[in-house]
Amino acid sequence: MYITAELKGNGFGNEFIQLAKLLICRKELGLPVLPAYWRSAYRSVIPSDLYFSNRMQRALRLCADPVRFRTLRFDDAAHQTTGKIPIQEALSVFMQEHGLNGSRRTLIEFSGISPGLEAIESHGVFLFEQLLSAANITPLLNERFQGLDEDKLLVGVHIRRGDFRPPLPLGTAWPNKQWNIQIPLEWYEGVCQKLTEAFPGRVQLIVSTDQADHSMFRLCKRFQALLLTAGDSRMSPDVVDLLTLASCDALIASASTFSGLAVIFKPKPWLWYPCAHGMPPWGREAGSLYLDEPQLPELFLTQAESTLRRKAEQV
Repeated sequence: MYITAELKGNGFGNEFIQLAKLLICRKELGLPVLPAYWRSAYRSVIPSDLYFSNRMQRALRLCADPVRFRTLRFDDAAHQTTGKIPIQEALSVFMQEHGLNGSRRTLIEFSGISPGLEAIESHGVFLFEQLLSAANITPLLNERFQGLDEDKLLVGVHIRRGDFRPPLPLGTAWPNKQWNIQIPLEWYEGVCQKLTEAFPGRVQLIVSTDQADHSMFRLCKRFQALLLTAGDSRMSPDVVDLLTLASCDALIASASTFSGLAVIFKPKPWLWYPCAHGMPPWGREAGSLYLDEPQLPELFLTQAESTLRRKAEQV
């Protein structure tokens, strides 16, 4: 049996879910990987044996192989019972449901974003290291943290905008099953204000966004935050931004796969906007819901204080 994935021109967060499944199944189950056919901008951070550059190369590879493959798409419609279990188990269930026995005459193709983050979250450290090992990534990541006072609480603030719909008024429940909606900037501002008040002089904010404008610059100036925008890095800016958020001590999240990966790569306290369909399935043990209460959630504050205390003891 072989596994592969169809990778399109989507944002890196959703695209990486497919690659994560291949990496995990190769590592944990020893399955051979038929390189994915790849049509997006992130090839520089993917092991060279995991992708072809386009469909034609994949087609030639299949024609040249003496084994005939039966292709099955591992997508939403085909694995409804497997969406929230580890990917290795999900693959086993998928094979049982389709009467497969592990024959090498089968090619299973991962597609879509399900099973998603909840199915790969137990492998966060491994996946982080896989991205970090890519050429040029470590030096770029190190550049991000040069000059920052790492004795402070480093808080990533992920503000997703570009391809998301305009925000709804603060506190307005989102329509069912709609995730691609901007969180009001005032929510982020309120969180940053309360966070800097809770730990005066001990917080360094790092804002990552795909669309900066006057309001974003104003927010960063107000809280002396480091602003990261797409294009800041010489190569693979999305990947470096993701690893930067993952390396922070805490996260103020957007309703985005990108934020989810940053949490599961390196578990940390994080805040979630409750109007985005309540608590997401990933990273549940460390997450806190917050709208606009007088103070931030006690769990988040306690975890942040613990991180600061640990840093002080290491000095």
